[in-house]
Amino acid sequence: MLFSDRGSSQDGTNLLVFVAQYYEDIGVDGVIDIDGAKLASAIRLMYEDFPYPGGADNASPFKKISQFVCYFVALKPIGTPLPDWALGDLGSHDPVARSNAVVALAIAIKSLEGATLKWHNGESRTVTLANRISLSRHSFVDIADALTNISPVTAFKLVSVLFEQMAYKTNPDCQYPID
Repeated sequence: MLFSDRGSSQDGTNLLVFVAQYYEDIGVDGVIDIDGAKLASAIRLMYEDFPYPGGADNASPFKKISQFVCYFVALKPIGTPLPDWALGDLGSHDPVARSNAVVALAIAIKSLEGATLKWHNGESRTVTLANRISLSRHSFVDIADALTNISPVTAFKLVSVLFEQMAYKTNPDCQYPID
C-alpha cells in the first residue's frame, strides 16, 4: 500500500482510500477531515532522509512502515476523531492523536501483509509475510496508545523492531535463525 512503484501520489491515493474505508467499516458516517498538506508531508518525509544506509530502497518493510507511522502519528493528518465506542479505553490522550495512532497501526498491519523480506545474513533468501499480523483487541489498543506520542527521530528503530516482532509472531518461518 505504501512505497508504491508508482510513487508518492499513488501512496496518497492508497492512504485516502484506506482511511475512508476504515472509518466506514467501523460505522462512522459523514465527511472525514483529512489535512491534505499534512498527509502529503507524511508521505514526502517517509521517503526523505531515510534513517537507514542506502535509504528506503534498501530498507526492510519494517523500517519503511516505521518511518511512515512515525511521521503520520507526529503530523496527525486526520482531524476526525474516531468515536470512543470504536476504540475502547486509550486513556486520556487527545482524541485526534489517538485516532491517528489507531489508523497508522491499522495501515501498518495492512501494509505488511504479503510484504517481501530479503535476507543477507550469511545466506541470501527471500521470504514473504503470508500471514497478516494478528493482535488481540487489548494488544491493538495498547500498541496504538503507545504510538500516540512518538516522534520520528526517537522512535524509528523501536517502532521498526516492534513491527518486525509482531510480523514474526504470525510468520515464524520468516524470521532470521536464532543463533
